[in-house]
Amino acid sequence: MNNKYICYCGLYCENCAVMAKVTPAAKMLYDEMRKAGFEEIIQFIPGGAGFWPFLKGMAEDGICVSCKDGGGDPGCAIRICAKEKAVEMCALCETYPCEKFDAFFQQSVGSPTLKQDNSLLREQGMEEWAKMQDERRKTGFTYSDNKDEPTKFGEDNPMSEKLKKASEIIKERTAAGEYKNQYCVLAQEDLDGRLTAAVITPSKSDGIRQLTFCSGIGSNWAKRAERDNRAAVCFSSEEYSITLRGKLEILTDAATKQDNWYAGLENHFSGADDPNYCVLRFTTEKYKLFVEWEEIEGCL
Repeated sequence: MNNKYICYCGLYCENCAVMAKVTPAAKMLYDEMRKAGFEEIIQFIPGGAGFWPFLKGMAEDGICVSCKDGGGDPGCAIRICAKEKAVEMCALCETYPCEKFDAFFQQSVGSPTLKQDNSLLREQGMEEWAKMQDERRKTGFTYSDNKDEPTKFGEDNPMSEKLKKASEIIKERTAAGEYKNQYCVLAQEDLDGRLTAAVITPSKSDGIRQLTFCSGIGSNWAKRAERDNRAAVCFSSEEYSITLRGKLEILTDAATKQDNWYAGLENHFSGADDPNYCVLRFTTEKYKLFVEWEEIEGCL
């Protein structure tokens, strides 16, 4: 959990649709439009001159800064009060809930969930609250998905349940998992511009949001990722199909290489410090799942 994304009111920025869905979608749109040459012709499209810098800013810098970093409404009564009382979160204030929160609940998109979350924070403490927010983030939860009714993580939320199940399946198929066939299919654009796919063992997973693969700097996987970082990953069996589309990045720092090292890699590399060894990190942007005989799709 990134503490700077914890809002005074009790919302967590990484579970907001702006950060979890809108920003990744903006990055995807910007990349596709730039590759199609829109950067040169956008000025000739009505409204394009103003739209392009906005989209570029969304894609490169994001469109949300947490309230603790100065983002949001400078006149927010919740933030002003919390800062004056020097409390990290309003739910930890001895006068919570107060009239300021009554008004905030009426206008906040996350208000039903927020009331429930703040109760959990007061009753069970920060550790349990943070654990719940991290579990939500892994499943693609956003406050806007639950704006009408308070919904606990994993309860009465079919989409969250399917995403959670998909996350469990993927974890079982990693090198640390218990599934007998620890493989998935990784698809990329080959060096000649054609699509290619091959099986590979995932090293680790963070829900359906991220996967890591161990490879060599000179491998075709790494060369393809360096040329075009777009990729797709698929896990399948007779009972499920999990297809993820996103981007790959090549990581060579010592901590990441050590963290992803697993038994069997010694057959290919001298150790985690081998300069020819690298980690490919896949970040999901879109998903399409067929889990427990139901199909869902969406963006992360």
